[in-house]
Amino acid sequence: MSAGLNTAAGTLYEDFIDPLMPKNRSEWAASFVMKIMVIIIGVICVGLVYVVEKMGAIVQVQYSLSGSPNSAIFAAFALGLFFPWANSKV
Repeated sequence: MSAGLNTAAGTLYEDFIDPLMPKNRSEWAASFVMKIMVIIIGVICVGLVYVVEKMGAIVQVQYSLSGSPNSAIFAAFALGLFFPWANSKV
């Protein structure tokens, strides 16, 4: 979970926060901003656990509906993995 939170904070920092900050900032300031972002993202994730808990049936329907496209993608991946000649021009 730590890696996921740090990745999300780093991506948000590089894409959105870094262009807005002054160029002569210290490493301490960048580190502090990212630590605050990790805390905020973590709190949001924990809060969303309670939201998803109340959804119940909606989450089950989403899992059921995403099963068909995901299985087709996995089948194409497995075909290329186990049969590398499947797309070759001989």
